[in-house]
Amino acid sequence: MNTTSNNRAILTELNPKEYEHPLDRKALKDLQAVPLLSKTLDIINAPYEKVSMYTTMSSHLQVGENQFPTIYKKLLEACEILEVPEPLLYVSADPSMDAITSNPENPVIVLSSYLIDRVTAEELLFFLGHELAYIKSGHIVYSALGYALEKEILGGIAGVVPVPGFSIAYKAGNLLLRTAFRKWKKAADYSGDRAGLLACQNYSVACNALMKMSGASEQFDEEMSVDAFIAQSETLAEIDEDSFSIIEKIIANSKLTQTKEVKRMNELSKFVESGDYALILRREYEVNPPPPPEPENSESENGETPDNPESAPAEVPDSWVARAAAKVAANLPGAIPAPTPPEPPVATESAPAPAAEPVFCTMCGKENVGDSKFCISCGKAIRTTVAASN
Repeated sequence: MNTTSNNRAILTELNPKEYEHPLDRKALKDLQAVPLLSKTLDIINAPYEKVSMYTTMSSHLQVGENQFPTIYKKLLEACEILEVPEPLLYVSADPSMDAITSNPENPVIVLSSYLIDRVTAEELLFFLGHELAYIKSGHIVYSALGYALEKEILGGIAGVVPVPGFSIAYKAGNLLLRTAFRKWKKAADYSGDRAGLLACQNYSVACNALMKMSGASEQFDEEMSVDAFIAQSETLAEIDEDSFSIIEKIIANSKLTQTKEVKRMNELSKFVESGDYALILRREYEVNPPPPPEPENSESENGETPDNPESAPAEVPDSWVARAAAKVAANLPGAIPAPTPPEPPVATESAPAPAAEPVFCTMCGKENVGDSKFCISCGKAIRTTVAASN
């Protein structure tokens, strides 16, 4: 196995699917199903990248061999481990612990000076790995969307943009787009944390990094406990956020990019405990494991033939976001409404057939059934029908 100069494993041919969290992939599919997404990305990505690049170059310090060389070496090591092309790296004079990755065409990572001052060199490797995951997974394309939603500038764009149908689509799908993006962004952080751990390759370092993001204290650094932080994350895992009411979910997720580092700690612990982390380090993780062998007997133990998966109905989206996206798509300009199925006929009770009038044989006078052709008594043909008289 190839290693870096610091004896960390180089993850040769690392596939993003190896570290991407299942919730990340699911939430991204929901986000991509929002009809407004494609139009929004087409409109804002190019101008955002141009403005973002200008703002970054004019306001922040670029990291390189002659500017913060120690930080630059950590960037090169993280890129080597995760096999990501070297992006531009800047340091901002930001008083919060923050890191941002943007610009799909020319990727840029910006680290806040406060984050750099609060973490060790090894913890910095974790944060760099987290940001590089956005580049490797192709998630960087959504950075402009996050900015536009957070600054609430889409409303202004909708009023002036010359793209047909965008204003109508914005009014119909803005809330849906915000909700889907918020859900995906939080799940994407789980993937980023996994990549950060794969970069620093030290679980304690990753725990410390997330703990400092949750609430660091320069004055009481020595009194911080990783064990207590992990125990807190385990307690949090017992709270099922899906059980919240609609109002509770709106309040809990009111901040667009709230990261919830304690929850992230719990998800990272699951990644390690599952054994996937070790398998990836040893390059033994299977992205698409072979399916289990089919039983020789096509019948089950109880004699029933199993269902044919090919004949099973198509999977119904289990996310309200996906269902809502389909509804919005049906109302966008140019959308072809689905044909209305014909109403089934209303079942009505048929009226009883009228009782047949009796007929009498003209030969013997015997009463016969109304549609009889021959007398049931004498066997002669009934030539004349005579109604019963009182």
